Amino acid sequence: MDLEPVRRLLAGAALPILGDDPRTSASRKVFRAAPVLMDDRQAGYVYVILEGEARHALATRLANDAVLRTTLWISALVVLLGLGMGLLSFRLITRPLRTLAKAVRDFDANGEMAATLAPGTSLSRSGDEIDVLRAAFAQMGRRIGEQWRDLSRQDQQRRELIANISHDLRTPLTSLHGYLETLKLKGDALGAEERRRYLDIALEQSGKVGRLAQELFELARLESGLVQPEMETFSLPDLVQDVAQKFELVLAARRQTLDIDIPPSLPPVRADLGMIERVLTNLIDNAARHTPDGTHITVTLRPKGQAVEVEVADDGPGIPAALRAGLFTRASAFGRDLRHSGGLGLVVVQRILALHGETVTAADEPGRGAVFRFDLPV
Repeated sequence: MDLEPVRRLLAGAALPILGDDPRTSASRKVFRAAPVLMDDRQAGYVYVILEGEARHALATRLANDAVLRTTLWISALVVLLGLGMGLLSFRLITRPLRTLAKAVRDFDANGEMAATLAPGTSLSRSGDEIDVLRAAFAQMGRRIGEQWRDLSRQDQQRRELIANISHDLRTPLTSLHGYLETLKLKGDALGAEERRRYLDIALEQSGKVGRLAQELFELARLESGLVQPEMETFSLPDLVQDVAQKFELVLAARRQTLDIDIPPSLPPVRADLGMIERVLTNLIDNAARHTPDGTHITVTLRPKGQAVEVEVADDGPGIPAALRAGLFTRASAFGRDLRHSGGLGLVVVQRILALHGETVTAADEPGRGAVFRFDLPV
């Protein structure tokens, strides 16, 4: 044993002093020592280890328990932190999905896109699959909403169209039935002139019914998608002259005039000859029927780049501004005031020109009556 710690202890050095443990050389422990005298001389020392095996085992066990408790607390803290971070991460990751699910529920309940999926709103900054799904659903929802509104608008127009057709059919049919019934009941009492007047009125009303039925048939064919224009090249001035000849007797009876303004060397156009003839017929017929007697009607052709512009105008009262916007829709094709209603003829004109990729417009020119223009490619 190393006696230096024993001598220091006996000399009164500051405590604690650690000495060797006779049972192990791996550690130094607190001890107590006293000199042993034999025959008045020092024969050795009494050396006692104060930290015994039991105390050492207890201290070791307590130290191990402290380490275990610390480890357990640290492990529990790590688990709690991991669980919290996991829940937070899960919430952050699933937030776009929850927002999308809420928008789907709102769309299913209301038929409208939720505010969180409005155009330009992003659920993810990374542009990942969820963001792509959101954009796709937003586009689909807007498309479904637009289609639903279109269907609702078309259904409303269909209802209005049926109601207006019923009204416009009932008026001439009632008049026709009344005059025919009068001729049947009072035919012998009526004079020849009066009987002829009744027959003329009945024929006129019958013509209105027939014209309306023909226009409905043409509109149904055009909207079915089965009719396509058969394009051919032809002279537009010749076609205008042919159409004008059909109205000579009608215009003469109403004291109306029809002038045709055609510049020289007008190029031929390419379109469906029969359909364009129907367009010109409807426009001139509308101008003749919806203007007073003595009206002047003009058909003007003029070159316009790679097209020929056609204008049909009259000097009648014109079209009210309130009716001009929806003049070519089915809902406004019929009206209670027949002087301001273009009927289905203008709708047929619009559908025919749409099949040619062209449009017809009602110009608003002060001092002139109704003015309609459309183009045909040269």
